[in-house]
Amino acid sequence: MEKRIILTIIISLFLMGCVPPIPRYVEQQSTVIVQDLRGYSSKGFLFSPDPYRGDHTAIASIYIKAVPEVRAGKKDGEFYRPIDQAALIQQIYEKAVSMGANAIVNFKIEVATEEPEYYPTPTPATIISGFAIKRK
Repeated sequence: MEKRIILTIIISLFLMGCVPPIPRYVEQQSTVIVQDLRGYSSKGFLFSPDPYRGDHTAIASIYIKAVPEVRAGKKDGEFYRPIDQAALIQQIYEKAVSMGANAIVNFKIEVATEEPEYYPTPTPATIISGFAIKRK
């Protein structure tokens, strides 16, 4: 019985050393990301977070999800290349225009956490979605 208690204590101490300490304080961090859509407006294309109430033809639901490139083994233990949201917006714009749309309504940009099977660190995925329409 005594050996089991000692073994349990040794295993517990070993496991406690394997768990990184929880930080007691983390400073507030803020990030402001602005996507300038005026270039699309000047072409007559509308991006709107709201539904379109005017006369229109529905074209398609549009959804794009991008996970950043992450590689192990770099200087800090990993290499992370952030997602270029402007490039994703350009992609959905081009797709919508190719289908005859002149607007994307219910437009959303979201960040979700991805936990890919092939890499152990959760990474932020960017999701852009909306509904392509042809305004009349």
